[in-house]
Amino acid sequence: MGDWLTEMCASYNPDEISLILNIVKAEAPPEVFQGVTQLAESVMQPEMWAKVRTRIASQQDLEPLVEPYSPLANMLVIEPA
Repeated sequence: MGDWLTEMCASYNPDEISLILNIVKAEAPPEVFQGVTQLAESVMQPEMWAKVRTRIASQQDLEPLVEPYSPLANMLVIEPA
């Protein structure tokens, strides 16, 4: 897990990282979210982590933002007119 998260934290902006961490927060057990956030904090610059921490702390309910995963959503077929 650490490799992709380290790369993500080095490459993405605070908005992108916050979105991903909020999805983890909404979908994963609390222990997993805690481990992911600790790892993210350890590899990010303090100023950037402060922005991300504020954004993930302020996000109480992600239901309007995150649709449940559905394998059928990827099977949309658009017929030519």
